[in-house]
Amino acid sequence: MILLKKIVLASILITSQLMFSQLEDLERAKNFNKCELTYTDGHKVDGYIAYFLENTSGDYEDLYASSFERFLNLDDNSFEFKANVSDLPKTITQKNLSMITVFYDKNYYMSYRLMNIRKLDSDGKLITSTKKAWLPIIKEDIISLYQKNFYEDTFKYSRKSKDYILKKRKKLITLTYLSNQKQDIAFEIYDLEKFRISMPKYNDKYVAKVFQYIFQDCSDFVKTIIKNGKWEHSQFDKSTIDYDSLIDEAKKSTLDEFEKYYTIDTLYLKKESEPFLNLIESYKKNCN
Repeated sequence: MILLKKIVLASILITSQLMFSQLEDLERAKNFNKCELTYTDGHKVDGYIAYFLENTSGDYEDLYASSFERFLNLDDNSFEFKANVSDLPKTITQKNLSMITVFYDKNYYMSYRLMNIRKLDSDGKLITSTKKAWLPIIKEDIISLYQKNFYEDTFKYSRKSKDYILKKRKKLITLTYLSNQKQDIAFEIYDLEKFRISMPKYNDKYVAKVFQYIFQDCSDFVKTIIKNGKWEHSQFDKSTIDYDSLIDEAKKSTLDEFEKYYTIDTLYLKKESEPFLNLIESYKKNCN
């Protein structure tokens, strides 16, 4: 009974933390940011966008009933746009769009590609169902990499301001997707057990199947990266940069809240993207 009470209490605390994170996300999303819309026919339109991919966290209960793309609003199909600051906004959707670049404050920007996401079954064959999502672009090439960090925010109540303020932000996972330009689909490269959100891990056996599909045009390369049915990723993990120390320095810095968040977010992305970028360069070197 005591253990059950502890589990229930932990669930309530996590739900509360994510609920306040979601409110903060929505408040931030009200702001119109400069953007560039790219359409499927190649033409581009500049303007201002709001309520686009507003979640860096979400309602914890939603996670049990949906995908991470839905949970983090990456499948966003309704946002507000205006060509000029003084214009009245209009609601637009994914229709005929292929990419959106959003220019945030402090010269920070991110481009998002609308991609079809697919999964493989236990035999390594494509599952019929598909879904679309806006994937943050890390690198687009013959093999493209898309990633997004997901955070858990801890809040504390301030009696002075009579409001909840951010106490701690913890990165839980970096959602990762790979795509072969010839296939025009993206694959999830992660395996997160929904009831163990604080202990995410890659499923090396599933990743091996994905790599066999993505790199099917270069079987010799596949043999060098897959051993005993698993992705042999250690050969790509080597880095000359101590990202953890840089992240710690950024956390202790005097940067304002916005600059600190995006500096740390960028460093996490660089750390998590490096093995996959090394993988892509190795493929290009050995197969093209």
